Amino acid sequence: MEGCGKFVKWTLFVINFLICAGGFLVFGVGIWTVADKSYIEVLLRNELYMTMAYVLIVAGVLVVLVSLVGCLGAVKEVRCMMVTYFITLFLMFVVLVMGGVLGYVFKDQVEDNIRPEMRHTIEIYDPAMPDEAVTSAWDDTQRYLHCCGMGISNMEDTPWKAWKMNPRINPRSTDEMVPASCCKSNLTECSSENPVAVSEIWTDDCFVVGLSFVQEHAVYLAGVALSISSLMLVGMVFSLALFKLIE
Repeated sequence: MEGCGKFVKWTLFVINFLICAGGFLVFGVGIWTVADKSYIEVLLRNELYMTMAYVLIVAGVLVVLVSLVGCLGAVKEVRCMMVTYFITLFLMFVVLVMGGVLGYVFKDQVEDNIRPEMRHTIEIYDPAMPDEAVTSAWDDTQRYLHCCGMGISNMEDTPWKAWKMNPRINPRSTDEMVPASCCKSNLTECSSENPVAVSEIWTDDCFVVGLSFVQEHAVYLAGVALSISSLMLVGMVFSLALFKLIE
């Protein structure tokens, strides 16, 4: 363990320190995704988005634990710990690579799925049941993403008019009202005006804003997963080298 051996040993220690930091990053990104606007999953009707986040949370915790084993094994020069470290790291490597690939797959497929699903949920939105999943998801999306409705045929420039498809919001064909969550202010009176005062509501398209949000998050999730997995690959190579060098 002289010369080259010590270099491998301490390089592996440093790599594991970086992997540990990466594990915390993976965990943090997963928590951030679950806590920040997870309500949009209801509108997507696609479980892949949140599945990626939960995979990263679990993987982040395991990566931190594995990296600590790797650090201890490198410092103590214990061969059995190196074997355990390599096998576990390989499994986590596979999980993170799959998570990264899923992120990019989701990014490409979500645009084809999100429009019909969001249009369907507009029709079943029920303001009388604010705690119902779809209603709550739309209210949170409009309130926090500052948008209202979604662009549909012949109304791409006036997305808030999509709420005309909801008989609970607009019971008559001549009505042009929107949910209270479309109002810019905390006051909800603007939603009861007929026709609604455009200056008092958010006018961005929730489909466009929501799509941009989930695609960006998917890229973050995939990028972090693949970045850490590449570092783990280096760790596996050095762990094998150290295993060979330990007498």
